[in-house]
Amino acid sequence: RVSLRAFLRSLLHNPQVANTKAMQEFLSGDPITPTDDDVEDIMRRKAIDEKRIEEQKQFYEIARKRAAELDEYMEHFRRDIVERNGLTMLFKEIKEKETIQDLSLQYQKFAEWLRIEIAAVIYHLFLAEDNSPEIFAQAKRIHSLIPYTVLKNVIRIANPAAVMSGVLDIFLAQPFGARSLMQRIFSLTLNDGIKSFQKSIDTLTNKIADPIFTDKLKRYTDAEEDLKAAIRLEAEEEQIDLIVAIMRSDLIEPELTGEQIQRLFNAYVAFNNAVENVDEELKQGAQLFSYLKQLLKLCTRQRDKAMMLQLIEEPVTLQLFRDLFTIFYEPLVRVYKSANVYNSVTDFAVFIDDMIQVVDKCREQDASADPNQTVQAFIDLCQRHEHNFYKFVHEVHTHDNGLFTQLMGWIEGILEFLRHGPKNGTLNVNALFEGGVSAGILDKEKAIQEINSLISWQEA
Repeated sequence: RVSLRAFLRSLLHNPQVANTKAMQEFLSGDPITPTDDDVEDIMRRKAIDEKRIEEQKQFYEIARKRAAELDEYMEHFRRDIVERNGLTMLFKEIKEKETIQDLSLQYQKFAEWLRIEIAAVIYHLFLAEDNSPEIFAQAKRIHSLIPYTVLKNVIRIANPAAVMSGVLDIFLAQPFGARSLMQRIFSLTLNDGIKSFQKSIDTLTNKIADPIFTDKLKRYTDAEEDLKAAIRLEAEEEQIDLIVAIMRSDLIEPELTGEQIQRLFNAYVAFNNAVENVDEELKQGAQLFSYLKQLLKLCTRQRDKAMMLQLIEEPVTLQLFRDLFTIFYEPLVRVYKSANVYNSVTDFAVFIDDMIQVVDKCREQDASADPNQTVQAFIDLCQRHEHNFYKFVHEVHTHDNGLFTQLMGWIEGILEFLRHGPKNGTLNVNALFEGGVSAGILDKEKAIQEINSLISWQEA
């Protein structure tokens, strides 16, 4: 229901689609009389939707009020970041102060603002959006797969030289040739998508009711890239739809019969004239062609996920993960040496458990629940765990042997360049522009158009 609602909303945002007879007929044609049970179900779902909307309004209202209270501090903080080496001062204070409450007032206000923003992100991601139930279910499954206790003990017991190898073994080891934990996590996510696509493909296949059409599209998506490129080029040169080019191509079996070719072209013509046409026969043809286009997209997306899954299963992919991890080996070892990282593993697991409980509780509330309580629940969630995150950053920065200092110096160097330009003097943008135009590497008209668009956007 929520997926259909989201799809219809996206369609109705397009005025050309929203104002067509086909859309008006779909929304208002052939009305039905719901039963008493249906009416009760509709009212219950409507009440839940209204509650969710009210919760979102509460979030916006609270964020707006808090932001208004913090405007003065945030403006000062932003000026410090841009003009006065603010990042260096911020991390210097984090290094010196052990808790958020010990920070200066403007940094405490920044932490308060950050708490509200993160709470809003969690709320919208796992509760407010139409696809939130799927995202939340997937996050819970991935969380259940990660062995936090084993990970913590490896980091706690192993020496710095061996800890990274131990962590890699947890995620990438393949005991007795079985799939690694990393492969299981990726496979879980990708398989959900593949199964979801297959359900939609099966539904469309039944609606099309022609195995030759569906089989030919499936063979096209599984074909070699050079064959697909040749068919796409043919469609582009002859200015026909890709579906038509695929169906009439001799490069992909099976071949269509004369009757099927006639049916396809009639559907193609009907589809191109379907916006304002209400003839029942033409409508059925347009619907068939629409189903074929949807099926091609779904088969392509399913194949992409299947290829990604196949890539994850390859042994060379695990070796690639190891090599990428090795690039960050030295700074990660320095972080490990500098703080009690193993405690942070537990802190993160506890935060995820707490977040799941909060989301579950909010999802189970009935429509009469106070939206303000829901809003506050997510803010309280972030407040309960912010000290653990701050403690981790503080510990790392206190014993980092210059890692944070070097990182801040690099970022401050970029900000310094943006503030004052290169050390050798300011750049002559006009000279650069004219030089680019005269050298033929810059299109003057396009550049002026983009610059004007950017100015208009900034002034809007």
